[in-house]
Amino acid sequence: MGSQFLQSYVTEMSKYTDAPPIFHRANAYTMLSAVFSEYRYRYYLDGGVPAPWPNLWTMLIGDSGGPRKSTTVNMMLELLSIMYPKVKGPDEMTPEGLAAAMQKRTREETEMSANLFLVFPEMGTMLASAGRDFNLALKPMLLDFYDTKPEYRKQLSQREFMVKRPRVSICGALATELLPEYTTGRDWLGGFMSRFLVIRGEVPAPGEKELPSSPTNDVFQDLAKKGLKLVDEWKKTRRRELKRMRAAGEKGGICLRMSPAAKKELLNLPPPEQGLDYNMALVLTRAGLHLRRLSAIAQIDSDPTTLEISREAV
Repeated sequence: MGSQFLQSYVTEMSKYTDAPPIFHRANAYTMLSAVFSEYRYRYYLDGGVPAPWPNLWTMLIGDSGGPRKSTTVNMMLELLSIMYPKVKGPDEMTPEGLAAAMQKRTREETEMSANLFLVFPEMGTMLASAGRDFNLALKPMLLDFYDTKPEYRKQLSQREFMVKRPRVSICGALATELLPEYTTGRDWLGGFMSRFLVIRGEVPAPGEKELPSSPTNDVFQDLAKKGLKLVDEWKKTRRRELKRMRAAGEKGGICLRMSPAAKKELLNLPPPEQGLDYNMALVLTRAGLHLRRLSAIAQIDSDPTTLEISREAV
């Protein structure tokens, strides 16, 4: 069975902050989505053209200074720096900077290594930058990277940028009251914001327990070992399945499919109805894809030896 890394992370981080536990869980899911988007660990989800990769975009929102949004993102960053630092993307958000980071990974590893995890404890800075005239190409570029196209070509600063299967995972935090300032109607209706799994947390109630200031390095080292153990167990499953596929003459990559019970659970989501507000219909449509991505990660965490997503994972 799996290492139950997700629950271990939420339990351990909750000892050191009164942030909503769902923030820790969302951060852990998104970090794993970035790691599983690495070419050596990749899998696809059944449905869609092209078949979706694991990458997630997550935005934590809440009142300014309230539910410790940025604190939880920084905690996850500490773990990432130990567990899998090479996937961390640049802090400078320009098309040129993003392209340079993608190409750096492909030069140092393989041409299929164009995978980055963009982390923003203060996401307003990135969104504000993306709205400036010199940076207007950033959001369309990110949209293409979310969809993991077979090949991406673009002319940037008189040089052609080309990568194969670029993919990006994003995790960030933003004060709820800043959403109208940093996002536009086009962002919501045009698909940019609907690709985010938006997680809202409440301001924690005053507690009597005094929390430690920060986790020790030993805490992060122990969690990193559990996370890497999970990734290694999944890697072994991938190898076994690829060996079986080659012997059977099957082509394609590893695909995680939902069990009949899991599909039934997924169908419990309210479908977009005729006459429904377009924005709400878009959100509901995206919700199904978010849930499939989350369920695949939950399945690997609970049992990395299977390729079928169970109802419990949903």
